Amino acid sequence: MRPDICCFLPAVFTIGFYTSLSDRVGRKLLMYLTLIPAVFSQLFVVYMALPSTQLGLEFLYIDAFLSGSFGAGTLLEPALNAYIADSTPRDQRPVVIGYAMVAFSLGLIIGPALGLFYIKWTGENSSALILSASAFALLAVYCVFVPESLPTVAQRRAVSEVDAKEVPTFLMRMKLIVKKTLDPLLLFLPGRIDESATASKPPGRYTLPMIVCANATLNFALNGLTTVFIPFANLVLHWESIESLFFYSVMGAATLLVYVAIFPLLQILYGRFVLPDHCKRSEIQNQDERSPLMEEQGLRTRPKVNIRDNNVKDMRFFLFGAVLYVIGYAIMVKNERAMVLFLGSPSFTSLLTSYVPVHQTGMALGGICVLDAIINTLSSLLYGWIFSQTSASVPSAIYMASTVLSLLAVVVILAALRPFQGTKQ
Repeated sequence: MRPDICCFLPAVFTIGFYTSLSDRVGRKLLMYLTLIPAVFSQLFVVYMALPSTQLGLEFLYIDAFLSGSFGAGTLLEPALNAYIADSTPRDQRPVVIGYAMVAFSLGLIIGPALGLFYIKWTGENSSALILSASAFALLAVYCVFVPESLPTVAQRRAVSEVDAKEVPTFLMRMKLIVKKTLDPLLLFLPGRIDESATASKPPGRYTLPMIVCANATLNFALNGLTTVFIPFANLVLHWESIESLFFYSVMGAATLLVYVAIFPLLQILYGRFVLPDHCKRSEIQNQDERSPLMEEQGLRTRPKVNIRDNNVKDMRFFLFGAVLYVIGYAIMVKNERAMVLFLGSPSFTSLLTSYVPVHQTGMALGGICVLDAIINTLSSLLYGWIFSQTSASVPSAIYMASTVLSLLAVVVILAALRPFQGTKQ
């Protein structure tokens, strides 16, 4: 667990800087930063595993610290979400994010299975790491040919907002570093979003902070549990590496089922039974909605329904996903499973990006990642402490704590949903 903390701590101070920088130079920067350091990190671990290598465990912590500093593996989600936000219209964004989750779930199925096959075939773990590093390197080459999603107009606007004044003193330089670190988190406070450029305004002053708080609570409930799940399974269920890899494959299959079958079915049911009633009370906008990337390329999209209807839809999916979290933890404690039916993730990202203009999207998603890094650190410490104190007497105590936190998140989401419903009356 300690190497993970060594990775999360520097990420708190670097992720916000990288994602804010992507608002000025483009999203592909995040892709390169998350892929290239990951390749070197895995190759270094392979080198450490060689019999002739005499490096101690302290180098493993150094590797984790450098990986967190450069964003290895941690910038993939903000890069993907920012790219989708730049390239898709508002009403299609949850579906596109759902497609991305399908791709992730397929990788989660194929990856562990391929790694298990490779380990059995070669008889050593380092071969699987080399295969993984090769996949990262191939993906980095692929990113070279991916078009940049951030419009040049948004890049120029973000650059114009950068303060070009020189910082004369060391104290002022440190103050600037702290400010750059905290800016992505402070962006969610009331009045920090550039509302002049947003396509949809929050119905309440504190709606966006409440949504972010609810998502953070859910992540806190899950991330720490995920950290101690494999040690818990090894101790209580006597799992070995084969069972752990099989578990991740099953989790990927369950996620694939959610986004291929359950999520589209809920979309259809919502559109057939719920959305028509809202459309009767909402104005149909005549103008076409264009994503920034489509606007630069002169492409048209289909006419949109009032964006507030889409926000209500996303809020209800977010709430439904949180309720599924609670149900899953409540009824599956005995089986010691991880709950993967979180349908609220695409809706949360869609909600967040709908309130943030293009030139602040990278900073906003970076703020979420900074918050996630803090949450991962704190939840790992908390759940690790709970597990160490209760593993002998009440092994399921970590699940009980997770259920309570999930219930708290549901309450926060319900409070955030009220302003949306108030605007529909």
